[in-house]
Amino acid sequence: MLESMRRGYDKARILEAFALIRSFYTNAAISADIICGFPGETDGDFHDTYEVCEKGQLLNAHIFPYSPRRNTAAAAMDGQIPAEIKKARCDELAALHSETRKRFVNSQTGENARMLIEKLSEGKSFGHTENYIYVSLPRQNRDTVGEIREFIFDPDYVINPAIK
Repeated sequence: MLESMRRGYDKARILEAFALIRSFYTNAAISADIICGFPGETDGDFHDTYEVCEKGQLLNAHIFPYSPRRNTAAAAMDGQIPAEIKKARCDELAALHSETRKRFVNSQTGENARMLIEKLSEGKSFGHTENYIYVSLPRQNRDTVGEIREFIFDPDYVINPAIK
């Protein structure tokens, strides 16, 4: 599938890249854009995508259905995928992503973490950790936007409760 999309890599190379990244940075948060239903995508191709997402343990994934664009090679390709199949595949990947994201976030529990303070409000400091988890901590007097704050990670600090 990646070849027909004219990508210069395949499933094995993606998984190798994930492993290489994590060999240097164990807690690396990896994000990806994922297109479901590109023309000619078979059930086997989708299974490969699912497997990469599952093994990759993505923190963030932008999952969307392929949509043809006028005057592009893909719009004229045979094997256009019906909308209901594209939606079902997107939904299946979104459910997987929700679970892998929860596992990743929960795996950080008790770890030393650092947050870039991006916003302050009454009693709260907001920002992203080094591995791009958006958190809110009780504000300390010394908290300043643009500064780094160290803390012990707790999933209760995560802004989006759907990922805890």
